[in-house]
Amino acid sequence: MVPKVGLEFESEEDAYRFYNAEKVGFGIRRSKMHKSDVGEILDRVFVCACEGKRTRNKRDDDVKQHRLETRFSCKAKMGVSSRSNGKYKIFKFIYEHSHDLISPSKSHFLRSHGS
Repeated sequence: MVPKVGLEFESEEDAYRFYNAEKVGFGIRRSKMHKSDVGEILDRVFVCACEGKRTRNKRDDDVKQHRLETRFSCKAKMGVSSRSNGKYKIFKFIYEHSHDLISPSKSHFLRSHGS
């Protein structure tokens, strides 16, 4: 799934569903967003669920068993922006992941693919 920059969607939710296509091997989440003065979404960035790093917690010294690291600074993302015709257009798309993707048979375990 490598769409061309410039693909248009009717709504921000349609863009989310497109990027969250079933059986692609990774979960996604909504990231940065800008709104207009009247509350309309101007642009939105959807990122891989493994984007970023967990911040260090000052209570880490007191923890007996740490949780597994689930973020790997993955750079995969899709950015959409609103146009004057009311549609959302892809302006940025990065497909490369810094981690292994899961098998299609297990994609239903991903939070973004849940029902």
